[in-house]
Amino acid sequence: RNTDPVCASLQSEILKCYQENKCEVLKCSELAKEYQRCVSAAQK
Repeated sequence: RNTDPVCASLQSEILKCYQENKCEVLKCSELAKEYQRCVSAAQK
Protein backbone atom coordinates (compact mmCIF):
# COMPACT_ATOMS: atom_id res chain seq x y z
CA ARG A 1 0.00 0.00 0.00
CA ASN A 2 1.58 3.25 -1.05
CA THR A 3 0.47 6.60 0.24
CA ASP A 4 0.07 9.48 -2.13
CA PRO A 5 3.04 11.90 -2.25
CA VAL A 6 0.42 14.56 -1.52
CA CYS A 7 -0.03 12.98 1.90
CA ALA A 8 3.71 13.08 2.49
CA SER A 9 3.90 16.79 1.77
CA LEU A 10 0.90 17.37 4.03
CA GLN A 11 2.66 15.41 6.74
CA SER A 12 5.74 17.61 6.58
CA GLU A 13 3.54 20.72 6.62
CA ILE A 14 1.87 19.41 9.77
CA LEU A 15 5.19 18.74 11.48
CA LYS A 16 6.39 22.21 10.57
CA CYS A 17 3.13 23.69 11.82
CA TYR A 18 3.43 21.91 15.17
CA GLN A 19 7.03 23.06 15.56
CA GLU A 20 6.10 26.67 14.82
CA ASN A 21 2.95 26.65 16.97
CA LYS A 22 3.92 24.57 19.99
CA CYS A 23 1.58 26.58 22.20
CA GLU A 24 -1.24 26.77 19.68
CA VAL A 25 -1.48 23.34 18.09
CA LEU A 26 -5.14 23.96 17.26
CA LYS A 27 -3.90 26.09 14.39
CA CYS A 28 -2.74 22.84 12.81
CA SER A 29 -5.95 20.87 13.28
CA GLU A 30 -7.27 21.67 9.81
CA LEU A 31 -4.04 20.40 8.27
CA ALA A 32 -4.30 17.29 10.41
CA LYS A 33 -7.88 16.65 9.25
CA GLU A 34 -6.84 17.10 5.65
CA TYR A 35 -4.02 14.62 6.18
CA GLN A 36 -6.43 12.09 7.70
CA ARG A 37 -8.70 12.40 4.68
CA CYS A 38 -5.75 12.02 2.36
CA VAL A 39 -4.56 8.87 4.10
CA SER A 40 -7.98 7.24 4.22
CA ALA A 41 -8.54 8.08 0.55
CA ALA A 42 -5.18 6.51 -0.30
CA GLN A 43 -6.13 3.33 1.57
CA LYS A 44 -9.17 2.66 -0.60
